[in-house]
Amino acid sequence: MSTKPVPVAVRIVSLLCAALAAGVLAFVAHLAGNASMAKGIVVGAGSTIVIAIALWALGRRAGAPGRIASGIADERENRILTAAGSDAAFVMLIAGVVGVIGSLYGWHGALVGAIVMWSGLLTLITSFFIRLRRS
Repeated sequence: MSTKPVPVAVRIVSLLCAALAAGVLAFVAHLAGNASMAKGIVVGAGSTIVIAIALWALGRRAGAPGRIASGIADERENRILTAAGSDAAFVMLIAGVVGVIGSLYGWHGALVGAIVMWSGLLTLITSFFIRLRRS
């Protein structure tokens, strides 16, 4: 497996694509009459882009998250991230089943989606750092 860093041009293009995708989503949400969702998209995407830039700038000094974001992670870190992703997928599956049952009792679709997404994100982060400290 290669541990060469991702070229700067690829990083810039990926950030521009992320900003473009967020802009399109925010524009569509605004046109649909949901201004608060458009604001949330802009804030969330902006925060994510700032974090990505910080991790890329710090590189190896940011620890495992910085090495993963920079594309220079070793096999151990990639294996840990893959296992944490599997944990998150399983939790999102369970949250989806709970959400379907909840929707039978009148839960709003946005609530179910938020439960699934937040459970997956929090599980991914928690599982990654727990597995990183254990190995």
